Amino acid sequence: MTLGFICRGSPSGQIQYCINMGAFLDKPKTEKHNAHGAGNGLRYGLSSMQGWRVEMEDAHTAVVGIPHGLEDWSFFAVYDGHAGSRVANYCSTHLLEHITNNEDFRAREKPGSALEPSVENVKSGIRTGFLKIDEYMRNFADLRNGMDRSGSTAVGVMISPEHVYFINCGDSRAVLYRNGQVCFSTQDHKPCNPREKERIQNAGGSVMIQRVNGSLAVSRALGDYDYKCVDGKGPTEQLVSPEPEVCEILRAEEDEFIILACDGIWDVMSNEELCEYVKSRLEVSDDLETVCNWVVDTCLHKGSRDNMSIVLVCFSNAPKVSEEAAKKDAELDKYLESRVEEIMEKSGEEGMPDLAHVIRILTAENIPNLPPGGGLAAKRNIIENVYTRLNPHRDSEGLIQGEEQGLGLLLGKVLRSRLEKKILWKLSSFRTEMGQTNPIKVLWPESPGQDLSSRARSLPMELSEKRGVENNGFVQNEAFEGKETDTSSQREMPDKCSVDVDPMAVEETVLKPYAGMPKEVLLQFSSQARYRITREILFWLIIAGAVALVCATIAIVALSPKCLDWWQDGPIYQIYPRSFRDSNMDGNGDLKGIQEKLDYITYLNVRTIWITSFLKSPLKDLGYGAEDFYDIDPIFGCMKDFEDLLVAIHDKGLKVIMDFIPNHTSDKHQWFQLSRNRTGKYTDYYIWHDCALSGGSVTPPNNWVSVFGGSSWQYDDVRKQCYLHQFGKEQPDLNFRNPDVQQEIHDIIKFWLGKGVDGFSFSTVKFLLEATHLRDEPPVNSPPSGGTITAYSQLYHDYTTTQVGLHDIVRGFRHTMNEFSREPGRYRFMGSNDDEKEDIEATMMYYGTTFIQEADFPFNFNLINVKNLSGNSVFEAVDSWMKNMPAGKWPNWAVGSPNAARISTRIGKEYINVMNMLILTLPGTPVTYYGEEIGMENIASGNVTLPEKSPMQWDGNVNAGFTEGNSSWLPVNSNYQSVNVEIQSTWANSTLRLYRALTSLRNDELPLNRGWMCHIWNDSNVFVYVRELDGLDTVFMMVLNFGQESAINLQAIVPNLPCEALIRLSTPFNKAGKVVTTKLIQTEMGEGLVLEYKTAKPVHTMEAFKEKCFVSEKACYSKALNLLYMPC
Repeated sequence: MTLGFICRGSPSGQIQYCINMGAFLDKPKTEKHNAHGAGNGLRYGLSSMQGWRVEMEDAHTAVVGIPHGLEDWSFFAVYDGHAGSRVANYCSTHLLEHITNNEDFRAREKPGSALEPSVENVKSGIRTGFLKIDEYMRNFADLRNGMDRSGSTAVGVMISPEHVYFINCGDSRAVLYRNGQVCFSTQDHKPCNPREKERIQNAGGSVMIQRVNGSLAVSRALGDYDYKCVDGKGPTEQLVSPEPEVCEILRAEEDEFIILACDGIWDVMSNEELCEYVKSRLEVSDDLETVCNWVVDTCLHKGSRDNMSIVLVCFSNAPKVSEEAAKKDAELDKYLESRVEEIMEKSGEEGMPDLAHVIRILTAENIPNLPPGGGLAAKRNIIENVYTRLNPHRDSEGLIQGEEQGLGLLLGKVLRSRLEKKILWKLSSFRTEMGQTNPIKVLWPESPGQDLSSRARSLPMELSEKRGVENNGFVQNEAFEGKETDTSSQREMPDKCSVDVDPMAVEETVLKPYAGMPKEVLLQFSSQARYRITREILFWLIIAGAVALVCATIAIVALSPKCLDWWQDGPIYQIYPRSFRDSNMDGNGDLKGIQEKLDYITYLNVRTIWITSFLKSPLKDLGYGAEDFYDIDPIFGCMKDFEDLLVAIHDKGLKVIMDFIPNHTSDKHQWFQLSRNRTGKYTDYYIWHDCALSGGSVTPPNNWVSVFGGSSWQYDDVRKQCYLHQFGKEQPDLNFRNPDVQQEIHDIIKFWLGKGVDGFSFSTVKFLLEATHLRDEPPVNSPPSGGTITAYSQLYHDYTTTQVGLHDIVRGFRHTMNEFSREPGRYRFMGSNDDEKEDIEATMMYYGTTFIQEADFPFNFNLINVKNLSGNSVFEAVDSWMKNMPAGKWPNWAVGSPNAARISTRIGKEYINVMNMLILTLPGTPVTYYGEEIGMENIASGNVTLPEKSPMQWDGNVNAGFTEGNSSWLPVNSNYQSVNVEIQSTWANSTLRLYRALTSLRNDELPLNRGWMCHIWNDSNVFVYVRELDGLDTVFMMVLNFGQESAINLQAIVPNLPCEALIRLSTPFNKAGKVVTTKLIQTEMGEGLVLEYKTAKPVHTMEAFKEKCFVSEKACYSKALNLLYMPC
């Protein structure tokens, strides 16, 4: 590896400027990444190569046919990363999404217009996309905390049927070749450009040595957040701006090709040279990958030391392969081969010539038909192949034995001379600008045993004895007809420059407090026994300590249980957005309303927010049938509102889950409209079947009944067939046996995960597949003679739910989500939301298996489905889940949902507190439906789906603080003046205060987080269980009353139970802190107690309770080390 530094010191020795000239390999990596494609009347090829750099930091994007309505548009881009590849790689995957999915880009000149967006909208959308992705990446943990300081330039083209939009941010470049000449080229963003320099200086920076603050060589880039932290300045006013320049060019028939390339290409070839070279190669080969590979190889031979990436996009008018050109090229290859053989034969008597000698001879000759712009460098591989074949003594590095030392010394001397000249000129200019006159000295790092020849081996071997041309700090061979194409560097480095350097300058003597021992004296003392033995003892103690530390670290990591994921670590708070908070006074809750109340959610110690469906829909069945899976329903806001909400949620350390209903769409969805017209691949996107028509009435294919009642089949007048709908007739079922449908759903999942969503709750997944034979489903009871089956409960749904292959589809969802879960701390949660009720085994299948992952958990509605509330029925609901749950899986508990009556209405408001105490002390993740933390009740409504969806009661003002408008979409409950957040936050004995105390206790106490749960007792009134953890003597016992007044002797049930226990929490707060005797625990109706006691004999170790205890993952606590470990 080759390193270079330049340093400048002041006479006092107090100031020094050092620049790392970069690190390079001893031998270039020439393996290439290639791709090609065609569509929309375009062909493209691309090539990228690492070259001399120690790592590959470039990336690219090539999309022919932009999804979601822009299929006749294409997008190509090259990203040149620096200081790492993190930003470049992320942009290559997600930049196009950020551009096409923002409102500025999607806006039409006329509402509802199907034409392409206006030029100004596209340009505005592109700029917005760059700013959004730059702001989004700022939140990545490694970029935010400075662990990764990478950035990337970006150059791209977006090609519509009418325009070509050139996009540039940085010093990569794009060129349009039209009618035999360069028609357009993007402008590099360099710090020395007047406009860029003015912005940098306005932001408090400076331009030194053609760099931002003397460091970064570009003035616009994505990432580089160290240069984007100037307070009071917008993103486009920072030292480095992420704003691209966007230019539109009308397409023309004369358009031939577009080249996009990083600066590794443009460093050694001008616009005209590269275009002429590409044109000549297209006349020889129509393989665009091969043409791109030729360009990259030629630039390497011309002296490029950077990563190299190029994308070549050809229009229909691009140059075609010419027999004459191909013949001339083949003749040139043969001529060069024969000429190299002649040179080798003539020099044979005097010894084998080196490769540089051969190239010098060829350069001096007037060789016809060399590729324009490429010159002899374009044929370097031909020359090397012949030379290697004829030279049996050539080593693995390509040098003749005995050649290396002489050529290495020559290279080293020339390199030092050229670099010193440029360094001195640049630093002298800077010193003069700063008003300093002290001398300059160039210092080169030396390595023991490393001579000039070994350092020079990393240089290109084409250096000749002729005058080298300096190219961005590296030497290239003039024999290859290379030219200095960067005019700014020519201005930097004039042929003649005068530098005032003090000829008497010497390195400054550094004062030291004492002089060191001479070598002989040091050796005399160090060889004495007392020093030698002490030294050896200390050495082996250090070794032993290091080994012990490594072993201890390995042991701790190996024995520590896995940390709880974010979806396990706290409650999930489910929000029905239309009823949570209205921000714009239209009477409907919205996304901005949720953002306004995030402080309240964090006050509850909630970790995760679950937002029910807010996708664009006709609001049939309250929005559970999407009209557009990629858009927000206007009633809730817009995509920017959602993006702002995501940022705010994540800024508070919260996570967000969204509802996703993949089973069906709205009949207004574009897919359905295309399917009913039998358009292309959409013909079979839904389940269609012929129906019998007789006298104007329709006879469905079978007796299948929808969940809402009535036949599952609906006749369509357009297609003249029936389509299946397992829910409302406005919600046609998708055909998941069609691979295209499955791919559409995977694309939707990727879209929202790319936005930053942390997980999904997949609803109605058991309905995804139906039997293909379409047989009648068996009735529960035989219908009366002549009667018809119209109710869903009248049939066994053997052919319309949980079909073979269903779980393969669910696993596919999980696989797609895992693609977005690879970054630390970015695991994506997956839940399934299907209430199987009586079929607990079918529910448990969604957990997957030990080796095949599906949902993290299916949502548990056992407690909602409890019919007659009692200690026994609650125990049965809990026990049923825990006994059937696969080993090692994680439970969850919900007591409310948008599809079930609220607790206070369903079982009585006397039991709201004890129900909250139950779910917050059971093992697993509690799920709270909004309003249950304050004990909200149903409202009166004729629609059975609405009573539990009433507006959130925030305070005692009009409309309960839900909206500042005149009315709300649903009436507020009449009890809002006594049941609301504001008043309960001040009551010491309120439901809200108890809920928060329980979540705090859960966070603070390890046994409640991940310990054992053991069932102690249940009867018609009470349910008793304990939570404990191995290694801790503290045990928590819950005594929960779901019936009438009760008294229980716990000492008679649990051996070795202490005589007394402390009440940590109780539903009437006035009992907290009191001590009770365990011989007689009395509870009132709906009362709950959290008791704490200490014991040396945990319940789960007792033989009588071993079958009544559950734990998801065993863990033990060490008081001495204050850590968890396993196995116990």
